[in-house]
Amino acid sequence: MPNPSNHIELNRQFVKLNLPDVARADIEAQVAWGYLSLPTWSDIIKQHRVVLLSSAGTGKTWEIAQQCRMLRGDRKPAFFIRIEYLADGFSEVIFEGGGDISSFEKAVSDKEEMWVFLDSIDEARLEGPRTFDKALRFLLPHIKNNLQKTHIILTSRVGAWRPTDDAARIDSLFPYRKPEEADQYDNAEDANSDYCFDGQEPDQTRAACKSSISYYTLRNLTPDQMRIYAEAKAAPDAETLISEIVRNDLQGLAGRPKDLDDIIALWHTERRLGKRREVVEANIERKLKEHDLDRSARVDLTPDQANIGAMKLAATVALTHQAKINVPGQTEQDDGFAVRDALPDWTPTDCSALLERPLFEPETYGFVRFDHRDSREFLAARWFYGLIERGQARHVENLFFKTQYGVEIVTPGLRPI
Repeated sequence: MPNPSNHIELNRQFVKLNLPDVARADIEAQVAWGYLSLPTWSDIIKQHRVVLLSSAGTGKTWEIAQQCRMLRGDRKPAFFIRIEYLADGFSEVIFEGGGDISSFEKAVSDKEEMWVFLDSIDEARLEGPRTFDKALRFLLPHIKNNLQKTHIILTSRVGAWRPTDDAARIDSLFPYRKPEEADQYDNAEDANSDYCFDGQEPDQTRAACKSSISYYTLRNLTPDQMRIYAEAKAAPDAETLISEIVRNDLQGLAGRPKDLDDIIALWHTERRLGKRREVVEANIERKLKEHDLDRSARVDLTPDQANIGAMKLAATVALTHQAKINVPGQTEQDDGFAVRDALPDWTPTDCSALLERPLFEPETYGFVRFDHRDSREFLAARWFYGLIERGQARHVENLFFKTQYGVEIVTPGLRPI
């Protein structure tokens, strides 16, 4: 569990996922236009089944750890559990941040309102393909008698979340009915009945069994949050630093705490941000590295491989005009392309590892997108430049330039590149 003394309170905001307008349009623009509300933790902890999808470096583990501490500080039963440890059996669980098995079981038996923070699905799946399912099944007997009053909040990198199978498993093992829905059933005496289990119920019951899961992602830091963060990190003249980020339109490249850490480090030594290209290059380089040493040891994807793969994906987006990249093993989108189409020689494990890097933004429909247009276009430009260096200049020229009505023009979709 992250050290509480290092936590910087930023009052983070969230964006609810699985909304059609969020999937189609720019989130920040819709926020500015007032089309989207921005929930905070006070809204999240009221819900009973939450999956927090976010890429590396966004601070999701820090955030749920702090929420657990705050709830416990208010004398409420809250428990932070690492899923990979839970997979070894409930008796092996270490309740980081406070609590133990006896206090957990007491909250269940007393039918108290309680919170269980499970971190994280992607770490569990690195241990083995069945680790996440094993962990859920070990947890179930210890919590099933209080499901209606238990708030379960899970975290995951997007590549590890399986929208159909995982959602069905959570709804099956940990069903939750809103009070008004429970009243619709004649046998509602037991609010924790297995009415969703394993699809064995009559059709009308299955039709009434709607998923109770809500999906959220952490919104990028706002300039005010960046300033608070920079001051807490002792960045010299933090006000000027954030002004420079905004003036140079670099907010998208400094929106995650880890991104901002790197910019602050540069500011410490140079007292400048450098040219936009320098910032973009440094941002891409950091996001393509796996900073979790345990994860890096288990996934054999070198920085050079990640860089080549990202360039190929960026070039494919540029040429196909399809921004959605389908995650391996999940339902493919008609308006996206499969990773294997761009990286046919890669294993599914390496493909998934690449898409889990913070260079990509999370979605819940089984696809990801590049996190920032600047990153995507710069990577594509590097890929095409590599073709020129390898003697394929004529091929690149034919892609970029067309003759229309006797006038040579740049292909519109490739102008930024």
